[in-house]
Amino acid sequence: MILWLTLVLEMDAGTARAINLMFFITAAGSVSFFRWRQGILQIRVIIPAVIAGCIAAAAFSVLSHWIDQTLAKRLFGGLLLFTGLRELFYRLRKAR
Repeated sequence: MILWLTLVLEMDAGTARAINLMFFITAAGSVSFFRWRQGILQIRVIIPAVIAGCIAAAAFSVLSHWIDQTLAKRLFGGLLLFTGLRELFYRLRKAR
């Protein structure tokens, strides 16, 4: 979505990120609500994950002001590469 907004529509990158964030937060919230109504999601499981995610986002937002921009980009690229490889080669473990 960000690529479309910036490259095709020639929108400012900051505005494109904000629109992307608003879209995904709205989509995730509505899907989570409907899955909860269906009984698929349990609030007791989700709340700790939401709290941990908010704390991590705040902590890394503060940390991003202290580290070099190039280092932050490399670390994020490494994280994306690791996550992609893990998803590519992930196998379900057999039940014991």
